[in-house]
Amino acid sequence: YIYGPVGSDYLDDFNKLKQSSPFIRYNGVLEPEKIISELSIYDFMIFPTYYEGEGFPGTILDSMSAGVPVIASDWKYNSEIIKDEFTGLLFKSQNLDELIQKMNLLIRNTSLINQMKRNCLNESKKYSESIVMPELLGKLTEK
Repeated sequence: YIYGPVGSDYLDDFNKLKQSSPFIRYNGVLEPEKIISELSIYDFMIFPTYYEGEGFPGTILDSMSAGVPVIASDWKYNSEIIKDEFTGLLFKSQNLDELIQKMNLLIRNTSLINQMKRNCLNESKKYSESIVMPELLGKLTEK
């Protein structure tokens, strides 16, 4: 399943991709209040980005908050959020063979998935408003 907006410059290619396989399903853009409940039904998320303009990927945090490990490219800030082999798996950007290897590792190892799910829920608490806001306000008042 694929979620999220599709850029107009990629729409034709995306539509061809969808038509090429019965296994690809596009579910559109999730309403913010439905993101966590929808993501929580999955075993893991794949985030293979290498988009130059990628900033802090909120989708990784959403996934972790839903207790879903992320297999992500080691791109930009992904490695600062995902702890490799703890809350997800990282692979070299644009390396399809390594991505497939990481997917197979999780598919064949449900105990690893379950441990990572617990780790994700615990790690996601570090990004909660009650933790982040006091730190931010403290740094702002220092200056």
